[in-house]
Amino acid sequence: MKQKISKYDWDLECLLKNKPLDWWIKKWQESLDYDVKNQNHFYKSKKQFIQWLDKSLEQDKIENVLFNYVSNHANEDTTNQKWIAIGQKINFIAIKYNQLLSKLTNIILKNQKTIQKYLEDKQLKKYKREFYLIFRQKPHILKEAYENLLSRLSGTINNTGDIFSTLTNSDLEFSEPVSDNKNKKHHIKNAYDLIKILETSNDRVLRKSAWICFHKTYYKHRNTLSKTLFYNFLSENKKDKIRNFKGYVDKCLFADEVSEKTLTNIYKNVESFKNLVYKFKKIRNKHLQTVLKLKNIEPWDLSFNYLTTNKISIEEAKKDILMALKPLGDKYTKIVKKAFNEHWISFMPKKGKLTGAYSIGGTYGLKKIYILMNFVGSLNSVKTLAHEIGHSVQSYLFNQKQDIYANVAIFYAEIASICNETLLFFYLLKKYQNQPKIKKYLIINFINDFFGATTRQIIFSEFEYNTANMINNDQPFTADMGLDMYLKLIKKYENLSPSQEKNLQTLPYKYSLSTIFRIDHFYMNSLYVYKYAIGQIVGLYIASRIFKKDKVVLKRYFNFLESGDSLNPLDTIALLGVDLSNKKIYDEAKQTLTKLIEQLKL
Repeated sequence: MKQKISKYDWDLECLLKNKPLDWWIKKWQESLDYDVKNQNHFYKSKKQFIQWLDKSLEQDKIENVLFNYVSNHANEDTTNQKWIAIGQKINFIAIKYNQLLSKLTNIILKNQKTIQKYLEDKQLKKYKREFYLIFRQKPHILKEAYENLLSRLSGTINNTGDIFSTLTNSDLEFSEPVSDNKNKKHHIKNAYDLIKILETSNDRVLRKSAWICFHKTYYKHRNTLSKTLFYNFLSENKKDKIRNFKGYVDKCLFADEVSEKTLTNIYKNVESFKNLVYKFKKIRNKHLQTVLKLKNIEPWDLSFNYLTTNKISIEEAKKDILMALKPLGDKYTKIVKKAFNEHWISFMPKKGKLTGAYSIGGTYGLKKIYILMNFVGSLNSVKTLAHEIGHSVQSYLFNQKQDIYANVAIFYAEIASICNETLLFFYLLKKYQNQPKIKKYLIINFINDFFGATTRQIIFSEFEYNTANMINNDQPFTADMGLDMYLKLIKKYENLSPSQEKNLQTLPYKYSLSTIFRIDHFYMNSLYVYKYAIGQIVGLYIASRIFKKDKVVLKRYFNFLESGDSLNPLDTIALLGVDLSNKKIYDEAKQTLTKLIEQLKL
């Protein structure tokens, strides 16, 4: 008997198509066995080659069912031992076959001319980009024996990311209880506890003590954290040099198919926001002083949600999102309705459920593009839902058009979600146009988010870029050097006054500089965070035009959404009529933000 699904839960069971999980695991292993058996023969004839490619697409579908079913169940309850064990079982299988197939890339490269000849066939031309991405790796692929050795060592080389995660998520103790204005003690266990206090507590004494406790704890561990970061970049640089890259940065940019000039040009253009950042913060703080009735605004005041509006229901959130996304047309909103009505979404917080939100990856072959979130009835919850819907609809659309390239590169992955967030903002701004308090709250949050994803993330990115290059050039890196570099970058991108700079060098504010040592993306080893800025700037650019009913941009946008990763990242963004090297797109963002900042003065 099929279990009844609650209204606000996802339907994961339909993934298995009435087959037991063990059947899917067996099917997956059979497909991997086929790969192992045929890795030395698949290129011998065009017929064998085509069969091997077809089997590969089928394997993708099986893996997407299996991995999403298990990981989503595990994320519903991260303490559930059943799903932890199944996840480990699947991981062991993957490691085993990765080792057995470690020579596959070398086999493809050895037979490049034969494969390229096959790819001229009309039926196979669509695979050209996929194999181009393999062939371009040729200078960085080692001899078969070395590749096999590295494969055997996978999971043992550079585990600093796991060490960082264990330290910050499990072992780091905020041992000092924090006090409120009645001297009642509260304990902070993680960043989520801090955010909750900063956003919801009317008690300023509690907000301050929580803020200090959190940052002070990381500051106390700055030497351990900075050393962990040092060894992470040291290991990555050495490993990447073995593969004939100049180092970590060179490897990451190669993977993104962009040049170093593209990266530094983004840094330069985001730096041009600095006067606007300074102006906004000044006006924002003045507004907050009035609303919160404070003489001065401190860091622990900036996140406080001072609105006393009633909680928003999930049904109200759905209606707002559908109204906000109307400019995208019926084709788009029909997919959103499918997500709402066909159990794509796990809405509610639960004990043990993963915090935060995501839209799944690995979606080729799936009819539902699942979303996990923790809806608490706030405006931020509505924004999060719109954001993840952007990812899911993009996945749904490129799955209709693509099979080989049914994916999205991280380089531009945030554009679709930020476009949705921005359209929601424009809609809510109109909805609350006669309620100045809510309207200004929306504007402040929107601009905070914009600079959080551009200026702040570019500060982090340039820190990562500088630090990795320093270590690659055999220069030392200490905790004090890291704090000093971070402060200089804040000054560079936020146009700090001398008094503001001095303030950040004074306790307790200096504790917050330890933030730079707790950026988990630094341990993903992909030079990741600057891509948030791309999503924010391009997303704003596209949403602004779609909101104004620009049909040309809307058509381009659907071409972009449906393209998957069939083109390189810069050519994919070019489908939108956007050139990241042109300062025009950054100037237009400044114009939009300037108009919004002016509304805060009214």
